[in-house]
Amino acid sequence: MNTLLLISFVTWVFSLLLILLFLIVNPFMIWIKYLVKGKKPVRYSPDYRPSVSLVIVARNAENCVVKRLKNSLEIHFPSEDHEIVFFSDGSTDNTLSLAKSIPSNKIRIFSSSKHLGKNNGLNQAIKECKGDILVLSDVDVMLDKDTILTLVKHFNDPEVGGVCGEKALLKVRMDMSTSQTYHIRFEKTIKELESLTGSISSNDGTLYAIRRNLFKPLPPGVTDDLYVCLSVVKQRSRFLYEPEAKAYIEPPSKSTRHEMVRRRRIVSNSLMGLYLMRELMNPFKYGTFAIILFINKVLRRVIPFCLILVFFSNLFLAFHSTAMEVFLFLQIAFYSLAASYKLFFRRHSRLKKITKIAALVYYFCVGNCGTLLGVMWFLKGSNMTKWEPLSDGEYNSKKH
Repeated sequence: MNTLLLISFVTWVFSLLLILLFLIVNPFMIWIKYLVKGKKPVRYSPDYRPSVSLVIVARNAENCVVKRLKNSLEIHFPSEDHEIVFFSDGSTDNTLSLAKSIPSNKIRIFSSSKHLGKNNGLNQAIKECKGDILVLSDVDVMLDKDTILTLVKHFNDPEVGGVCGEKALLKVRMDMSTSQTYHIRFEKTIKELESLTGSISSNDGTLYAIRRNLFKPLPPGVTDDLYVCLSVVKQRSRFLYEPEAKAYIEPPSKSTRHEMVRRRRIVSNSLMGLYLMRELMNPFKYGTFAIILFINKVLRRVIPFCLILVFFSNLFLAFHSTAMEVFLFLQIAFYSLAASYKLFFRRHSRLKKITKIAALVYYFCVGNCGTLLGVMWFLKGSNMTKWEPLSDGEYNSKKH
């Protein structure tokens, strides 16, 4: 019994420490790095006027393609030497014809007859690009007129190879939209600190830019944003975060099922990208970036397993310790609050404060369930190479 108690306690402590490592130690370590090394400056110049290619890959986007391309034509570019490269990935609706209906010599349109996935679309579109700087953005995103100017100014510094913009959620009434905002704020804080001293370890595919000569073709079954970011860092260039370059988008999670399926795909494919770029997690080659990348992108995927281990080891220890009984009660209360959001609080909007807390806890639990599924998918080799959203938020997928 003593041996079993010891194993349970060690499991509880170790799992809890791993959770705290990501939530507390990682941000604190990045902050300490900033205090020790200070801000690494970026050289700007008002005379910097690079050629730019705005790249948009879409599939079956007839509901937003016209609005997106018109928005792109209104954007201010650093010079007249710019283009908008639109690629239709085997669309079966009116996406391609609607794109061609917009009269502008700045829009260049390409397409594939078959649905081959976003990564293939980006590879094909970028082959056709003429700009020195590539700006990649989703079709359902709206940009302010000066967004690209804000993004591209960093490339005056030859050490900068890529820049990530900020995802800004539109105010849409949906389940978990407020909770997603908190999640984005946490990610924003991490990226801001990372960017001050070197490179970010997490890119967002909603909006980012890279030098064309640093782009490496995307393999299937990886998330394009993280893979491109890591490939730039691997080439010894900085990848920065620019919070003023905003990309406006509706909350990506439209329902519980949609969030879990979306998270499963992102986690599984990002782990594949990390595996292919595993050299970057060697601290002898890439210093503290390797450690931060490992914590932020690998250990955080272990959190769902840690939560399970903490609960069940605590369940056993509660029979032998009053302190563990209290901790078990707190866990049960935490998960009960998550369940109560869906069953009760979501339908009673008058209880605003507690509803927000319950929604945040619920989103945390749903996200970790999706992460758990994503890790399992990765271990089974079930990465998605292409997908398309359905009306109920599920995905048709092709496995890699």
